[in-house]
Amino acid sequence: MTRRLYAHFAISTAVLLLSCIVGCGRGDLPELTEVTGTITLDGNPVEEVDVMFSPVEEGRPSTSRTDADGHYRLYYSSDNAGAIIGNHMVSLSKIERRPANTDTPGEFIEDELIPPQYMEDGSLTAKVQDGGNVFNFELVSQ
Repeated sequence: MTRRLYAHFAISTAVLLLSCIVGCGRGDLPELTEVTGTITLDGNPVEEVDVMFSPVEEGRPSTSRTDADGHYRLYYSSDNAGAIIGNHMVSLSKIERRPANTDTPGEFIEDELIPPQYMEDGSLTAKVQDGGNVFNFELVSQ
């Protein structure tokens, strides 16, 4: 599950970067609206969480990464803040890399720090509406 989510983030990030390189005029963009929020775990803000809102209908996702206070602001592309209006599946991921206990240098173990109950497909959703949106996700360990 963790590898699938990580791959989903990697592919979405690549699509986002590619579309930024190719470029698009403001007229080519779907209707976007601002989305912000905070991620907490057991009441404490979580830094460096990858946040992705993927439209249930068609369209590419908007992404962000939380700051030291757990705050995020979604971006559709590098120059365009916001997310497509409509229903979204929300994905959260925070990968911690640590050295593997092997004799091979450069080997790492990746641990997903977001609790597993939030990693299931459909466990987190959001309805993005026209105007400003604030989605706070208050996660608990167990």
